[in-house]
Amino acid sequence: MKGAVFTEFIEFVEESYSFDTADKMLEPEDGNNKIYTQAGNYPFEELVALVVSVHKTEGVEVGEILYSFGVYLFGKLIRMAPFLMAGAESTIDVISKVDTYIHIEVKKLYPEAELPKFDVTQQSENYLEMIYSSDKKLEVLAKGLMMGAAQHFKEEIEVEYEVLEEEPHTVKFTIKKL
Repeated sequence: MKGAVFTEFIEFVEESYSFDTADKMLEPEDGNNKIYTQAGNYPFEELVALVVSVHKTEGVEVGEILYSFGVYLFGKLIRMAPFLMAGAESTIDVISKVDTYIHIEVKKLYPEAELPKFDVTQQSENYLEMIYSSDKKLEVLAKGLMMGAAQHFKEEIEVEYEVLEEEPHTVKFTIKKL
């Protein structure tokens, strides 16, 4: 997983909880502090460990942490790479372009990035249905990113999802502009 996700998660924890929580999260049991750089690549399990650490320290549910991080992360990602929003005029528009534009551009920058798959199955101006596939099971984070997009466009949306299959992990998202 790209180091930029890790460094943004650390900033998110500092801003949303505290510096103490972030410090505790980065202090492993072996006494060697964890250090992440934006350009690095790290195992997905390390991100899981960081999230679980925040959960244990703050008592906040893992899903709530991931969702809130997704909302936060959307704004950070478009500031780091504004070209990813090229031509997007609405929340539905940007979400529908995740696989057909955004992930293609991300792969150009980071060829080794392991990205989830989003297949649009239905779309209109105010409605989007898509299938998410990823063995990382981060649909809650994806929902947060979608809500971050809505904040960016100053739109109200409703996002629902249902797990269709556990293996391979497949989720149906339904996004409605209100």
